[in-house]
Amino acid sequence: MAYMKYIIFLLSVICITDAAVTCGTNEYVERCGRPFSCQPTCAEPNRTVACSMFICARGCECNKGYVRMTEQDEDNPCIEITQCPGQIINK
Repeated sequence: MAYMKYIIFLLSVICITDAAVTCGTNEYVERCGRPFSCQPTCAEPNRTVACSMFICARGCECNKGYVRMTEQDEDNPCIEITQCPGQIINK
């Protein structure tokens, strides 16, 4: 019976953690997506980093056609690729 209580506790923690992710404008929640360091930015809009194939991270990713302004932290907004400051984008 104690085993069942442990499972219920773990599932509750997972559900609470799962509900806590809130994404910003032009973002969506990805259950198993790229870590922040692997996401496209204005400097690298077509970023293909090997870590994205091996690491599964829950969090926010930019909608299609959007990239992070920089890769400094997760608080950087997702903006349209065409809005990147001073960048010449090859689509």
